[in-house]
Amino acid sequence: MGLVILIWALTTQGSTSEFQLVPTPQATLASLRDMLLSGDFWAQLLATLERMALGFAASVTMGLVLGTAIGLSRVVSSLLGGIIDALKYTPVSAFIPLTIIWFGIDNSQKIVVIALGTAPYMTVMVADAIRSTRAEYIEGGLTLGASRIGIMRRVILPSAAPQMWDAARLAFAIAWTYLLTAELVGANVGLGRFLILAERFVNTREMFAGTILIGLIGFLSDVLFRTFYRRLFPWMHFMTRRGDGHV
Repeated sequence: MGLVILIWALTTQGSTSEFQLVPTPQATLASLRDMLLSGDFWAQLLATLERMALGFAASVTMGLVLGTAIGLSRVVSSLLGGIIDALKYTPVSAFIPLTIIWFGIDNSQKIVVIALGTAPYMTVMVADAIRSTRAEYIEGGLTLGASRIGIMRRVILPSAAPQMWDAARLAFAIAWTYLLTAELVGANVGLGRFLILAERFVNTREMFAGTILIGLIGFLSDVLFRTFYRRLFPWMHFMTRRGDGHV
């Protein structure tokens, strides 16, 4: 990171034009400071975070329900597997024009874009997590007299939970990029709209500062996911060190 900033500073040294194609690090930091002190910017940020929370919650709910059903039932898997795979390989940009026609450019359109783009990945990963439960655990539960619902609650879900958390972590990263894409195409408010306005006025300082902030939010979100992963599933830390678990 330090090397990147050094190269950035050296290549922009001496640039004093108001309309800089690549602003200096100092100008970018000054713009970032001004953004964080601006009430208008916080309104843009909060609008994006609200859409993200609603869209991510919708995609996780869909992914957990559909993924669990597909993982437990071959019939459901055969009925829905092809549809889920088709959605998974369809670029989210293909959904944006249709969703704008159907829902306009308000929050509901962004939530639908996030769900359509993210839920298929979440579904597939949850289904794989359910299927990865060791057969001997299930057989042991049945031998001890557990019902199928009991097996689901006490064996399958606890066993699959770490992988489900990993799935949610990846889904969040995908959802974040999809949301910003949708906002760049059409939004009245949000970080994507903020970048578009900066582009119209050739304000590369704000564009750089906004892009850095977007990346920083994504990075900090991933740090939170990994932190909670270690707290929720402490035993996975030792399995990871042995090469049996997830990062």
